[in-house]
Amino acid sequence: MNARSRFSRTARDGASYVAERAYEIVAFALPMVIYARSASSEPASWDTAEMQGVPYILGIAHPTGFPFYTILGWFYSHVVVIGTVAFRMNVFSGACVAAACLAGYLICRELRVLKPVALACVLWFAVTHDLWVHASRAEVHDLALALSAFSLLFALRWMRTADRRAFYASALLFGLGLATHPFVIWLAPGLALALLLGRRSLSLKQVGKAVLLVCACLCLYFYLPLRSETVALLHQDPAARLAGVNSSLFWDYNKPRTWDGFKAEVSGSQFSANSAVLAAFDPHGYQPALLNWLTLVSESYGAFVIPFAFFGLARCWQSNRAATAVLLVACLGVVPFSYSYPSEGDGDRYRMLSLLLVAILAACTCIDLRTRWQNLRAFALTCLALFWGASTLVNNEATFGYRGQYGGRNIINLVAARVPPGSIVTVGWVDATSLAYGAYIDGSLSGRTIVSEGPGESAAYFAQWLTVGPVYIIAAPGTVFPNTRVAVLPDIDPWHGLFRVLGPAVKVVP
Repeated sequence: MNARSRFSRTARDGASYVAERAYEIVAFALPMVIYARSASSEPASWDTAEMQGVPYILGIAHPTGFPFYTILGWFYSHVVVIGTVAFRMNVFSGACVAAACLAGYLICRELRVLKPVALACVLWFAVTHDLWVHASRAEVHDLALALSAFSLLFALRWMRTADRRAFYASALLFGLGLATHPFVIWLAPGLALALLLGRRSLSLKQVGKAVLLVCACLCLYFYLPLRSETVALLHQDPAARLAGVNSSLFWDYNKPRTWDGFKAEVSGSQFSANSAVLAAFDPHGYQPALLNWLTLVSESYGAFVIPFAFFGLARCWQSNRAATAVLLVACLGVVPFSYSYPSEGDGDRYRMLSLLLVAILAACTCIDLRTRWQNLRAFALTCLALFWGASTLVNNEATFGYRGQYGGRNIINLVAARVPPGSIVTVGWVDATSLAYGAYIDGSLSGRTIVSEGPGESAAYFAQWLTVGPVYIIAAPGTVFPNTRVAVLPDIDPWHGLFRVLGPAVKVVP
């Protein structure tokens, strides 16, 4: 090969490298911009407010504790000092989902999908409603999604290249995913299948190292008892002085420094997680789960994506049966569980990886095309995916409005004006997390102690609480408290009544 030929080949390789990196940058950056533009600066409610606040104070969230999310979120929220803590954690989730989009693009490339098709389908996935909504607010599942997607990517890469570094990277990311949220365990059958199909390139010692990596990541759960003990020693939990409070918001949920508390925190038994796992293996639930999931796919992408995904599945199976099998098992394993979880109010956040699978399969209709007519087909699919993606973006444009929502700020301001510092406030979970954010994160409810419970659940302890400070209950207007004497105060708003506890009695004092 002469000097001119070598130079020409080097130039082509350099241009191809730059083009590939440019596609990867767009696959991450464009969704990231969309999600950041959708992120609110204000605290939300429900689990979202908890995920906005717990990492900032290195607290302990509701089961299963989510230690890796908490630790990584603490680092992020203290290093990236932009806007409010709520905004930082919302953007953190957006970055996680954008990273998952990048992983989806790289998986498509691993399967030899043409770059424009892979990018167009992944961007379409990025603006589907459920994904976009979850990416614009603080969600532990977003980090779990990113770790799962990259773990799957490296497993597929190891199957293709037998590169042990990819194998160890897959194990490490899987372990960190488990330390983020245990539902990542449903990725394990797919990874085990990858190990089985590619076992000839590994020794037992190398498999043992990968298992040790996963176990080392699971040691992050020791954060829970260690941090709980620290909180107790430093008297950081305001609710620790109250009798009968075990699940202390933000600071010390379930008190996992005790063995019983640790088991309750890690197992998720309080939320029927164990029964949901068993129900996921009941074959009678597979058909309704599949039908519900196909409905979700149709609502997210439009019904027309289903034939494209099935055609892509056939093309992918023809091209690489082993990788296709791993992809299907890894991404769909969680679907039956997500529909069998009775305590879950937002099951779609467990299904985001399965929605990414749909985009990948749709892109697989254009695997390794070379002829003129095949490239024309790739061009047509790219244009269609971009058009459908743009239509999906327009249809879900209201999600940009999330950045203007105040979420939990209204209830924080109303309670701050009506409840004096030094008070104890009991309220249901949905609003308790908002108020805890105000009390423990931004100081807008400074001096108040927030307890999450139903109306009057701690009535037996109110006499003791009253020796600490005034006790207020926030519940639906007109709520009756049979065992507690309360003063009925003017309602906070049409949905929240305010009651001041006077002591144990039956009579309600208006």
